[in-house]
Amino acid sequence: MAKERIRKKRSRALWGTVRSRKNGTFTASYHVNGVEIRAPHTFITEVAARRWLDGERDLIDRGTWTPPAEREQALVPPPVGKPVLTVAEWAAAWFNSADIRATTRIAYERYLRIHILPELGGFPITQLTRQDVATWWTHKQGRPTDHLAYFVLHSMMEKAVEAELIEINPVNVKGAGQPSKERKIDPLTPRQVADVAAAMPPRWQIGVLLGTYCDLRSGELRELRRKDIDLVAAVLHVQRGVVRVGSELIVGPTKTDAGVRDMAIPQKLIRPLRQHMAEWVADDPEALIISTDDGKTVHDSQWWRAWKKALGVAGVDTSFHFHDLRHTGLTYAGEAGATLAELKEMGGHTTVGTAMRYQEVSKRHLDDVMGRLSEMVELPGERRRHRSVGSKPRVRPSVRVSRHV
Repeated sequence: MAKERIRKKRSRALWGTVRSRKNGTFTASYHVNGVEIRAPHTFITEVAARRWLDGERDLIDRGTWTPPAEREQALVPPPVGKPVLTVAEWAAAWFNSADIRATTRIAYERYLRIHILPELGGFPITQLTRQDVATWWTHKQGRPTDHLAYFVLHSMMEKAVEAELIEINPVNVKGAGQPSKERKIDPLTPRQVADVAAAMPPRWQIGVLLGTYCDLRSGELRELRRKDIDLVAAVLHVQRGVVRVGSELIVGPTKTDAGVRDMAIPQKLIRPLRQHMAEWVADDPEALIISTDDGKTVHDSQWWRAWKKALGVAGVDTSFHFHDLRHTGLTYAGEAGATLAELKEMGGHTTVGTAMRYQEVSKRHLDDVMGRLSEMVELPGERRRHRSVGSKPRVRPSVRVSRHV
């Protein structure tokens, strides 16, 4: 499906010009000595175009500017004797040629502009040493953003090795680029899930149940459409996601290729989902399952405010993320008997370890799992004495998981 985006009108910054095109992309240009210099490529967002202009202005201010067209040739190893590229010049060439998702591109631009180029941008890449990088790293505080900036620098210089511009990657600091990715998550009980759902706006209540028991990311949920729901087969097709880039909402691929998946719907959710679609979803196959009052995509901030309020009403810790519902649902799916490979399939994860890479998912077993998972589901307004599977009481599990899953 073609990307959909909220377009902005042409606007002019204090330095440089950004123009929107009919296809929704943006161009950027500026003048040097009376000559117009245009970006060698278009940008998916105005924010990206303006950051490119900021990078160009930084190069001019440092006296290291060269025409962008010349920098585009940086991926080709320079002849012997030709002046080597600086870290800033190589960063521009690598960044403009790299195949990076829109949201990741915005983050990478920020890491380069704030964390990397101010200190290392002027170094020739052939003269950047491990000691230089280690000294740069000692100025950091070890925050997650610092580790991510290190990862960007390492990736950038690794590409320089592949392009035979340098022989060894100097970005090699022990412990850097590996922030702690674990935090303790106590999955909600099925009763808590139902209470939070009941506290959401009526047209969004089903989203909490789908997010939990169908293991959907927020962007996947908010881009789910009528055509993606098969109530007869009890399957929903996850094919797209909506992400925020700057102030724009962009519809595109799922977070990973594994994110494109068919999710079984627990039978107990079929009736409330059918009722939701009859009451809140237009007959158009493209109609969103979760939408604003006028049928538009729900913005991150709108969903976040409703979610936080619902947590408070339900008496749940407001630090619990909507994304944590995936961990809740997968935890109970595991308790219902799902194998590690099935959990990988359900969650749309890329890997669960090399040993699981080639393990096939048994549909018969998964159907059995979904049946037991359906028995755990509690709906808003429903009260049950027992919430365990079978006759044995269950203890609410506590797991440690990656915050970036």
